Amino acid sequence: MVRQILLTTGLALSASAFAGVHQTVVEKASPEGIAKVASIRDHVAEMQAKRNDGSVKAGAIQKVSGPVAQWKRPAGQFWGTGYDASDGSWSYLTPLFLRPWVDYTFENISTGVSGQPSWSKQVYSPEANNYDVVTSDSENESQSFLRYELCAAPRLSYKNAITYPTQFDGMTESKAPFNEIMVFANDNTHVFDGMNILVSSHFWGMFTRDPQETPYAYYRGATAYPGMENGYWFGTNAEGINAMATRFEKPDSPYLLNAVHWFYFSSGPIPANIPLTAYVFKTANDAAEYSDGSIGAELGDLIAVAESYVPASTTEAEGTVMFEFKEKNPVTGAETNISLEIEDDIIVLVTGFDANLGNGTFITTLMSTDTYDEGYGNLGFLGSFNVTEDGNISYGLKAFNNFFTSPMPNTTLGVLADVSYPWVYPYFVEQPSEVFLPNEEEVTEDGSSLEYLLYLMATSETADFDITFNGEEECDWLEIVDVYDEYDVDENGDEVFTGMCGLAFAAAPNPTDENRTCVVKISIPAASYEITFLQGSNNNAVEIVGVDKATEYFDLQGRRVANPDKGIYIKKAGNKTEKVIL
Repeated sequence: MVRQILLTTGLALSASAFAGVHQTVVEKASPEGIAKVASIRDHVAEMQAKRNDGSVKAGAIQKVSGPVAQWKRPAGQFWGTGYDASDGSWSYLTPLFLRPWVDYTFENISTGVSGQPSWSKQVYSPEANNYDVVTSDSENESQSFLRYELCAAPRLSYKNAITYPTQFDGMTESKAPFNEIMVFANDNTHVFDGMNILVSSHFWGMFTRDPQETPYAYYRGATAYPGMENGYWFGTNAEGINAMATRFEKPDSPYLLNAVHWFYFSSGPIPANIPLTAYVFKTANDAAEYSDGSIGAELGDLIAVAESYVPASTTEAEGTVMFEFKEKNPVTGAETNISLEIEDDIIVLVTGFDANLGNGTFITTLMSTDTYDEGYGNLGFLGSFNVTEDGNISYGLKAFNNFFTSPMPNTTLGVLADVSYPWVYPYFVEQPSEVFLPNEEEVTEDGSSLEYLLYLMATSETADFDITFNGEEECDWLEIVDVYDEYDVDENGDEVFTGMCGLAFAAAPNPTDENRTCVVKISIPAASYEITFLQGSNNNAVEIVGVDKATEYFDLQGRRVANPDKGIYIKKAGNKTEKVIL
């Protein structure tokens, strides 16, 4: 039975505008005829790309020097581009995307600094329905966030040091501000005010993090193709450059890769569609040494392949190419879009853009010009990638900073991702992961023991949960007797899932005082939560939760408050939970 949960408080921020549909996930999807590619051979194609010839659009790069105060973004949490894939427009929105209900550590990786660090961060106050500014002098800073939160990023500073990310009071076309963190549910694409935001492992888009630099640039280089005035790294060229890639480091928690996007610009007409292919590989090494002494990427197992194309045009053109991952029904042959569950360090590679368009037309892409190093290794790669008829691969993918006279750490190319961050977390922060159920207390009508209600926040409703008991489908002494999903009504009168749900567990009587243990795992794609249920007197070292009638108070983030003052709280007495104003 599915019914509305009694607890109807949740957060002060609206959830109705962010409702989405969850996608099916299939790991290691690959089209027919490409399966042989999974076996990667030694690097046999070596590329002799030349460095930048100095032809730069939008200005030159100024290398940052001196003391720098900066933090490292949490692993697997990526930068937004500020690009709206739905209509091709740009904004100065360049946030860092995080998932809610997680304690993130912003690691201090400042260089050349001395003295005490100074942190400043915004923390939401449910009582004031606004943000408080909190300061500290800790070496690293930790913080958790609410759903659908949009707030200033933590600011780390040292005396006489350049602070990064740079934060601006206003937004101008010459300086691109970074001052935001966004927290979203799993809506299959990051959407904010109707804007679809793509992500990269680098601070990417039109923007840089240094006010000394120009807001964006794209580059020309390499040896000229016959008949061309100048050669290009990205379009038709004489160096065999036909592939570019972005690396996404191993995440702290899995995420879903829904699609790949690639930016392109053409200098003239495109006479016919240009077929492109996107590959997703596990990363074997992001700093492999090549025979000429340069540093590049070593590819691991193939995860997925997707195909798309640059559309023909009669004039200069620009836009993004989207690659969607497909699963084919073995019976009907119908293809369905899928998402990939990612929990490894991966490299997303696009190839095929080197087609000879004729008439001097070339294709290039947009790239970051940032000179800061976040400490995650090489993130952008450029080079050659070829698949033979028998399915073997030869490639040479050099770190993109090899292509600049002055190397630029972490510079990346126009290969981006549409990702989402599912989550299943206990609503009450101090709700334990182990629960003791008595043998025969508060026996219910069906003869079972006390019910225990587990409140969760999740991006999927309970009907989509995959639940196992000690890895099995059922447990002989513990069962789920009820499920709960909470809904709001939006402005159109439609029901919208709020993310709040619950499961009521009940244990069978245990007259022989047998020691029983059952680990319940609740899973959705790219997220899971485990809770252990115990029964029997020898297991009573675990705190008994759910039978204690003592009253507890929690703030609206689910944190227990020992001595609540005036304000709005969640009052919990045994299994009864309600919203109260003190």
